[in-house]
This record gives sequence, structure tokens and C-alpha cells, in this order.
Amino acid sequence: MKRFALLPLAAATVMMATATQAVADREGWPESFTMGTASQGGTFYIYGSGWANLIADELGDMSGGGEVTGGPTQNLALVHNGDISFA
Repeated sequence: MKRFALLPLAAATVMMATATQAVADREGWPESFTMGTASQGGTFYIYGSGWANLIADELGDMSGGGEVTGGPTQNLALVHNGDISFA
């Protein structure tokens, strides 16, 4: 029975160590990111903006958002040139 009582303490210790490591792994990350979507009003614009907001919320201290683009072909060029982070 005592073994099971220590299980939550062990789990909390592992989670704290992982969180500390995750913060250390973010060294050199940008402060924000831009996600290429597609034309305004289209499905991928709405989906991409929502996805960018979800990622920004999960990362906590990093801001991000969607950017209107010409679609998939232009997104490839923008990512390749470094103008946007991903699409």
C-alpha cells in the first residue's frame, strides 16, 4: 500500500523535471511565429488562424497568428524563404 502512496509524488517529480527541461530546450527560439493560411474567408484561413492560436496557447509565452497568403504554392515559397514559420 505504501508503494501506491508514493506514486503521485514520483509522478509530480518527473513532471517538474520535464517542465524544467522543456524551458531549457526553448533557448534560441523566436518570440513569435507566423503561419501561412490561404485567401481571407476561405476554409484554410479560418482553420490556419485557429491552429496558430492553439499552438500559441500551448506554448504559453510565444505569440503567433495566421497570415493571408495566395494558397499552398505561395506558402511553400514563403516557408522556404523564411518569411513565415510554417503553413
